Amino acid sequence: MRIWIFLLFFALLPMWLQANTSPKPEKIYSITQVLKPLAYYQEQAGLWKEVIDRTPVNADAWLNYYAACRMANLRTYTKEKPFDLDSIIEQLSAKIPNTFEYHHAMSWHGQHNEATFQHALRAYELAPDRPETYPHLLVFYELNGNKEAAATILQKWFDSGKYSPGILAWNYNMLMSLEQDAILLTSGDNDTYPAWILQAVQKVRPDVKVWNINLIAKKQDYLKRLFQESDLPNFDRLPEEYPKPEFYFNALTRHLLDSADQPVYLGVATSRTLRELYSENLYMVGLAFRYSTRPFDNIAVLKHNFEQKFLTDYLNIELYNDFSETVVNQMNLNYIPPFIVLHKHYTTSGELQKADDLKNLTLNIARKGGQEESVRVYLGEEKKPKSPIESVISVKKLDKAMMKIRGNLWAAQTELTNESYENFLIDLVKNKAFDQLAICQPGKTDWRALVNKKFNKTPRSAVFVSTRDSGDFQKTIDDFDNVPDNILFENGHPDDEELPIQNISYEAATLYCKWITEVYNNTNSKKKKFQKVIFRLPTEEEWEFAARGKQKSGLFPWGGYYVRNDKGCYLSNFDVSEMAPCKDCKNKAVANDGGFFSVTADAYFPNDYGLYGCSGNIAEMVAEKGVSKGGSWEDKPKDCQIESQKLYTKPSPAIGFRVFMEVVKQ
Repeated sequence: MRIWIFLLFFALLPMWLQANTSPKPEKIYSITQVLKPLAYYQEQAGLWKEVIDRTPVNADAWLNYYAACRMANLRTYTKEKPFDLDSIIEQLSAKIPNTFEYHHAMSWHGQHNEATFQHALRAYELAPDRPETYPHLLVFYELNGNKEAAATILQKWFDSGKYSPGILAWNYNMLMSLEQDAILLTSGDNDTYPAWILQAVQKVRPDVKVWNINLIAKKQDYLKRLFQESDLPNFDRLPEEYPKPEFYFNALTRHLLDSADQPVYLGVATSRTLRELYSENLYMVGLAFRYSTRPFDNIAVLKHNFEQKFLTDYLNIELYNDFSETVVNQMNLNYIPPFIVLHKHYTTSGELQKADDLKNLTLNIARKGGQEESVRVYLGEEKKPKSPIESVISVKKLDKAMMKIRGNLWAAQTELTNESYENFLIDLVKNKAFDQLAICQPGKTDWRALVNKKFNKTPRSAVFVSTRDSGDFQKTIDDFDNVPDNILFENGHPDDEELPIQNISYEAATLYCKWITEVYNNTNSKKKKFQKVIFRLPTEEEWEFAARGKQKSGLFPWGGYYVRNDKGCYLSNFDVSEMAPCKDCKNKAVANDGGFFSVTADAYFPNDYGLYGCSGNIAEMVAEKGVSKGGSWEDKPKDCQIESQKLYTKPSPAIGFRVFMEVVKQ
């Protein structure tokens, strides 16, 4: 009898383990509090929707479902979002009216207006000790000049114990970076609200005026009041006078910098694009940049701030269980640029113990933020290979492939080719790096199977196959299975040397970048341009900046909103199988636009940075795992715009990558 119980236990154990490890719906917090990947929010949205389907009037489930969908949309950096929030709000309103969750969702969903405020106020009345309502109330009171009510909310927020100590400490150091009576421009929640809390509750630097540049653009009388209180001439231009919000922000900032007598700072979390406009006059002094038309010794100020004013224990030791740890770790990465500058100062001035202590602190921050390897290079602490690397990779070719984008950032002219990746694999074999080789092997693709899969879904009358110059070959879609290779791969086979690598993992792409960084930096060739560099995947912002070129307008890298030239020829390799072919082009390309699959990496025209293929052909991985940019041969033109995202969970024959290069030492 016992043996049967024993066997039954082990038979049921896998089912029990699976049941206890399957994902469960969790409370969803704003990304300003807890940062999760896009896939998490999408999964949680599905789980909370299942709860709603079982209990349609579950107010908590509705709020968490809305929050998960909202966070997923915020983590999707394209105009097309995965969830229709208006529809969710409509359903929620019908199912759970007059609840805290209903009013909070309505205040979260709306704009900063009277209606939004009334919902936030009603939610607050129903549950005054729930801090979720505090940001909405605070913004309304701030915009309308109700300082007493704003101070009450700030005090309650602090007293709730629900604000991250790490975020408060970060804001303390930001405020302590500034001169007396300064104006500080911020841009987000986490570099504004906690600063206001510290000023109102703890009386930390109440002399500083913290202006959120997004808020001051919301309401003209609010902007006018702030300028009057600071004895500044009013800025009379309206946001609607400018084609884009950032143009208004730029003009407003320019007016402030030109007219202010008091010191003005830009917080480190403000838009990099905004800071670059004034880069020649911005001096790093900690967690802020001081604007000055006259040079000054900002290193001395930075050193004084770090040694005499900053709180740093929380950066070294985890003194508490911080609920916002993921957000704090990302915010703390802002310390790295000033700390690297200060580390260099300590080293050159002979303060070696201080240099070593700061190096360890900086590496600890980088480790928690997932940037340790890059930071080690900047600190001169990169790991040297155990033995010299044997490489077939040409450093000269690596240099030649890179185009300058801005500052110390360069980008490869093309997506990485099969030839370059093959040399990397040869290197791994030569150096017996078999563990890496196993990770980096590209997947095999049955391209003909993909043709059948793709065109079986396409209306047959809408598919065109070209007539080649060398003959009269012309097939209908009914004969597509028998199209010969010289037609199907007219402009190159996807596995040819000059075509982009694809069907590799994110881990393989990052290992490639790490490998060529070691090859480059450990080569003594006099022909290389720089002494030390970092090759890596770009951030999404860096990729978009590079793809736009110098024009910085339009949906596509060529600066326009169109996908054909004046002859009707397609400007990149998209899925245009349902669109008309080129009529006047000298060479009518297969699949209407150049290829059924990927084509040569430098096909079509480059943007004005000299970068090829930033739209279509092969989608390009960025630093955020699971996100690629620019679309591919299998995507419609609307999904190949600069802001488009192509998400992935595994290698794909439509996804590769482009290498970016950061120059560390000239």
